[in-house]
Amino acid sequence: PGAVGADVALHEARKGVRRVRYAAEAVAPALGGQAARFAARVEAVQDALGEHQDSVVARRALREIGVAAHLEGENAFTWGLLHGVERERAARARADFRRRWSKATRPKRTRWLT
Repeated sequence: PGAVGADVALHEARKGVRRVRYAAEAVAPALGGQAARFAARVEAVQDALGEHQDSVVARRALREIGVAAHLEGENAFTWGLLHGVERERAARARADFRRRWSKATRPKRTRWLT
């Protein structure tokens, strides 16, 4: 999907990961340490996706502010620079998400689910 579609998909994934985390936390007292460790790993995945979503929201706001500044005859260059910083932040968050998800879902770490 395009950038907007990918952003929406990652936000939806964050919501799903949050449900998985809550479920793992709920069963951890009965199932023990593996469930608790899984919940912590999934929380890290959720954090990375949250960082990405924060960047999506910030970029949207920065674009709106930059357009408004331009329409008022002001220099919008700084808003564009900040938008670029946020774009890089989102890229780092996506990479962090992929890395954390890969670690959290390794078979040896999810075997307790079966």
